[in-house]
Amino acid sequence: MDDVMKVEAKEHVMSGIEKCSGGDGVDVKAAAKFIKENMDRQFGPSWHCIIGEGYSFEITRQSNTTILLYYAGSLAVLLFKC
Repeated sequence: MDDVMKVEAKEHVMSGIEKCSGGDGVDVKAAAKFIKENMDRQFGPSWHCIIGEGYSFEITRQSNTTILLYYAGSLAVLLFKC
């Protein structure tokens, strides 16, 4: 990702997880939907967001549109466009 897109993606991830956190943890489905919709709105359609713990991945994607982040050490967020 270019620097501008990377900064925006990090902001969307942080706000999505914080918005969807509650007393019983993070609602990962709602957070992923929030992040995907915001990225679609800002950078065009076909973004995908996967949130979870302990997974691996193999994806087909557009070049320079992928980021893997960790939130609070154990929650992984994969964000990519295809």
